[in-house]
Amino acid sequence: MRLAGYAAIFDAPDRGGDIVRKGAFARAAKAGLPLLWQHDTARRIGFVESLSEDERGLRVIAQIAIWIGGGWRYCVPVDGMRVRMVSQATDRVRSGGTWITTAQIPNPASGAVVDVEARAAIVSLLAYLRAIGHVKS
Repeated sequence: MRLAGYAAIFDAPDRGGDIVRKGAFARAAKAGLPLLWQHDTARRIGFVESLSEDERGLRVIAQIAIWIGGGWRYCVPVDGMRVRMVSQATDRVRSGGTWITTAQIPNPASGAVVDVEARAAIVSLLAYLRAIGHVKS
């Protein structure tokens, strides 16, 4: 599966408080680098097709793969495939040859009196899922 995004955003602190400046990757940015899981060199998950600095940051285009049967197998997205956008707390589903964002789950708002306890349980569950980033408000 092919993905594109930013490996670094210029002039904005990352989770560790580091700030990357434009030009930091000018000499290091090259294609063919391994794509690693959480910077772990023992956990390669694909390869980088291209790296380039633009006005926003270090843009990456990469291929994700899995190791099966002694070789890398690259995944071509097919309709029905689902991916999690952790940074946005949303899911995307492949449909009609494109990725679409799934609908957000609203809190229940109506029903009979007997539904009060069920609604309260669902609201609590949704609040927890939102707090840990699995559901976006």
